[in-house]
Amino acid sequence: MGRSSVPVKKTEYTTKIMAKDVIALMDHLGWKQAHVFGHSMGAMIACKLAAMVPERVLSLALLNVTGGGFQCCPKLDLQTLSIAIRFFRAKTPEKRAAVDLDTHYSQEYLEEYVGSSTRRAILYQ
Repeated sequence: MGRSSVPVKKTEYTTKIMAKDVIALMDHLGWKQAHVFGHSMGAMIACKLAAMVPERVLSLALLNVTGGGFQCCPKLDLQTLSIAIRFFRAKTPEKRAAVDLDTHYSQEYLEEYVGSSTRRAILYQ
């Protein structure tokens, strides 16, 4: 973490390369097999890992994964456009976190109270 190489060309930064990194880490740790969980891009890497070395994956759990491509692009409506504009205008991590909440959760969910705070306040914190 933090000492990884950074390829000059983005095309050299693939899920296959990252899955090979996972295999190298498992080898380094002496893990013959592992239960694998991936979220978002990590789930895409986990899928590639399972395809490359299925005998080393004891179980596979994925959350919020896409195969990529144009099919994963959100529909272009006013809400999506509004969120995109807010994200590009957000210059601090705090402002980006606030926008991120709106992209991942419904307004109803965020405004529900859990104890004395809304979910939005809890998640933002």
